[in-house]
Amino acid sequence: MAALARHAVSRFRLVTAPEDGGSLRADLATLVQHWTRPLDREEKAVASLVGAARHEEELRAGLDAALVRPLAEVVAELGRRAERRGEPVDDGRLALLGSVLEAFWWQRYTAAGDGAMLAEQVQRVVDDVLLPIAAPGMRGARSEPATV
Repeated sequence: MAALARHAVSRFRLVTAPEDGGSLRADLATLVQHWTRPLDREEKAVASLVGAARHEEELRAGLDAALVRPLAEVVAELGRRAERRGEPVDDGRLALLGSVLEAFWWQRYTAAGDGAMLAEQVQRVVDDVLLPIAAPGMRGARSEPATV
C-alpha cells in the first residue's frame, strides 16, 4: 500500500518556480501566494500521508519527490535569479530559506482547517521572515514590523 501511495504522490508537483518577478521579494511573494488558497486535491492527499510518513520510508520518499526536492530546486533557482540581478544570497542563507519554506509548507499540510492563510499573513511571512533570512537589510513592502 505504501508503495502505491509513494508512486501516486511522487507524481505530484506541489511546488513550481514562479515567473521571474524582477526581485527576490516578488519571486518569494509569488511562490507562496498559493498559501492563500485552501488545499487542493493533491495537497489533501499529501496531508493525509504526512503522519504515516514518519514511520514509513516509502511514503517519505514519495513526499520528498513531491515537495522536498522540487522546493529545493525552486529555492536554488530563486538564488540564481537573485545573483543575476545583483541581489546575491549567501549559500547558508539560501539553505536556511529553503528549510523555513519547507517548514511552512509542512505546517500548511498539518494544520487544522483548510490550509489557507490570509493574504496579509502571507505578506507578513514574506516581509518579516523570508526576506530577512535571504537578504538581511532588504526592506519588504511593509515598513513596520509585524506585531504578535
